[in-house]
Amino acid sequence: MKKLYFNLHVVVSAILLLAFVACEKTVDDQITDEITIIQQRSVKTGQIDPCEVEQAYLQLFTKDNLDVGHVSIMNDGTNVYVTYFVDEGWFLKETNLFIGKKEDIPLKKKGEPDKKKFPYVDKFDIPLTSYEYVIPIKEGDDCYVVLACAKVNNCEDDTDCDNCDGKATKLTLRYDGDSGAQITVEQKKDQVVVFDDFVDSDGEFTFVGTDKGTLGTEITIKVNGVVNTKIHTSCSQPLYIGLVKGEFTLVDGYSKNGGQFCTGSMPPDDMDDCDDCEGKVTKLSMTYDGSEEALITVKQKKDGVVVFNEMVGSGEEFSFVGTDKGTLGTEIYLSVDGEENTAIHTSCSKPIYIGMSSGDFTITDGYSKNGGQLCTTYTEKSKTKHGHHHDDKKKEEEKCKDKTVWADGGMMFKEYFDTKKWGLLGEYCLEDCNLVIAFKAYMTSDWSITSGGPGNIDFLAYYEFKPDYVGNKIYYNTDHLNSNTDNPVGNITVSDSDGDGLWEVTVDNSDRPDLQFLGGSYLYVGPVEGYDTSFFSYPYIYQINTVRNSITFQLDF
Repeated sequence: MKKLYFNLHVVVSAILLLAFVACEKTVDDQITDEITIIQQRSVKTGQIDPCEVEQAYLQLFTKDNLDVGHVSIMNDGTNVYVTYFVDEGWFLKETNLFIGKKEDIPLKKKGEPDKKKFPYVDKFDIPLTSYEYVIPIKEGDDCYVVLACAKVNNCEDDTDCDNCDGKATKLTLRYDGDSGAQITVEQKKDQVVVFDDFVDSDGEFTFVGTDKGTLGTEITIKVNGVVNTKIHTSCSQPLYIGLVKGEFTLVDGYSKNGGQFCTGSMPPDDMDDCDDCEGKVTKLSMTYDGSEEALITVKQKKDGVVVFNEMVGSGEEFSFVGTDKGTLGTEIYLSVDGEENTAIHTSCSKPIYIGMSSGDFTITDGYSKNGGQLCTTYTEKSKTKHGHHHDDKKKEEEKCKDKTVWADGGMMFKEYFDTKKWGLLGEYCLEDCNLVIAFKAYMTSDWSITSGGPGNIDFLAYYEFKPDYVGNKIYYNTDHLNSNTDNPVGNITVSDSDGDGLWEVTVDNSDRPDLQFLGGSYLYVGPVEGYDTSFFSYPYIYQINTVRNSITFQLDF
């Protein structure tokens, strides 16, 4: 039997212990009426999750409660995927991960976890902004715990590097997509293609410019022929090692007059007319870096006030202002076509600057209440400007010390180790998920319906969802009270009829060729908990304007 894949839509903060539900089931090749077909869940983009299961996000905190990133946890029924992400300006130096049974966590004498003995420990010579573990699920492991720790710093310790100056000349990128793809890079000027080749997932590739030895003002990167992102190469916006744009990370680069790029954003020379964020952000301008036009919604955290809600094209710039006493408050949420894409802190408690990228957006201009126009990097300039004197050398030394971070900063870890010094121990369980199928459609003179399920609820009920199975029937309904099971209309067939890896449901009139489908046709496939006889809310609906002998629904998994 083939595997079924669904998408995970809901994201939650792991403040409390989380239950991470997954579906993992298999069956023999011979499927009988009595067997419940069991699903396996994954996270393939663009596909639907009929069981609506949550994906876990754990924040990464230092011991002094500084939020520097997060860890995501998901699974596809075969593997657990644990991915570390750090915020702009921070870099991973080491990761320590435990995943397994709670009683197997290695401990020191005083009872705290011994991260040096965790089963997954990696150190990085080149600072990274993200790192993923793919861990096979062991048979019989229904529940497991995840304990994530890392060393991070925000030290820019490059010696022979400089800011982008005089346009970028050469770039090396890493492709962060889920699977290999054909990557095409075009210069904006004359659409000259400077790279066009197949690149594996996590593969690196290099290209050089042809516009007088540079890449001109901008490049467009396509994945399998579809625009994925654009990168400004004119040096008008920060270019640095570690920059993430779309599904690509800049791992090396050079400019005409500045030489090799540095790690992290470096301050430009002319900072006189700008300042760090102070007193909350009041106005922002952004470009949308998505591949196609979309509805962009910007919402303030306080009271959920929407400050922008318009269609924006790929690469197009848009602006908005705050309504919370003239500011955007402490945080804003940006959504693309109704799906939350990213969140940006606007309280000035975290760096925010021109050129900063977050999700599918890049800040091109901005202002704060007390600092005026934002700079093209976060420089701590405002603190020295307003009379706060610092020992620069001591501050730089302190900045460059590695910091230990734990997932969720000890919110709940004390339940297990009686200490607030260590991170969250999340418990995640794999559970079965049974799907059912229900159908109703108007035929040339009355309704046809399914009538399986418990007790024939009203005049519409359901069967177990059984891929590669033919045998369940629909019946002609004559009194709108109880289905007439003595009057079958035809079969329900579930199969991958077109070989595209997705399931199709076909309903026919083989038992009553004198009746044909004409009018509304409604199909439900999902968990039994979500079943409702209110067929108008079913996820698959056809309005049939000409008579048909059969109907085929293309499912999304």
